Amino acid sequence: MIGKNLKYYRLQNNMTKKKIAEKAGISSMAVTHYESNERMPEPAILKKLAQVLSVSVMDLTASRNENLQFYHGAFR
Repeated sequence: MIGKNLKYYRLQNNMTKKKIAEKAGISSMAVTHYESNERMPEPAILKKLAQVLSVSVMDLTASRNENLQFYHGAFR
């Protein structure tokens, strides 16, 4: 679930993967892996991502609607 939430808040903040990665001190490829749920961020990185996005760690880890889809910047 972290992947979908991370992508949601990143897009809400109009940030690219590269920009959030720079601010969190990780690679943009790591962001890609987290958003696709291929990897899970360590707690320290999760905290940094939450700070960069101005949300709580709970917001990134909360269960959300699994049917939420992203289309060209729009949420449906």
